Amino acid sequence: MVFTDLLLNDSTPELRKFPFGVLAAQPEEVAADLVPKIINVSGNGKSVEFLTVDKILTKFFQRFILGEKSKYIDDDGNVIKMPGADYADNGVRVLYNDMK
Repeated sequence: MVFTDLLLNDSTPELRKFPFGVLAAQPEEVAADLVPKIINVSGNGKSVEFLTVDKILTKFFQRFILGEKSKYIDDDGNVIKMPGADYADNGVRVLYNDMK
């Protein structure tokens, strides 16, 4: 899960708290993990995964056992906005501006 328009459009605060606040990641984090994996894949019909079972279990442990809060979603299901960043109305961080 990646914090994009596809994920956040029409989402509810409950969905943003769980599962998005627990399992979703920012585009740069996902890209940094997946790009090297994609580059190293050879052949057809192969797959690469970002959200592996190990990562899911670790994130659940951190959130529900250790009580760690999401870096991206607050307790009310709102996107936590980083200082100096621009955000769309749906809470997606704007990574580039359209040049018109």
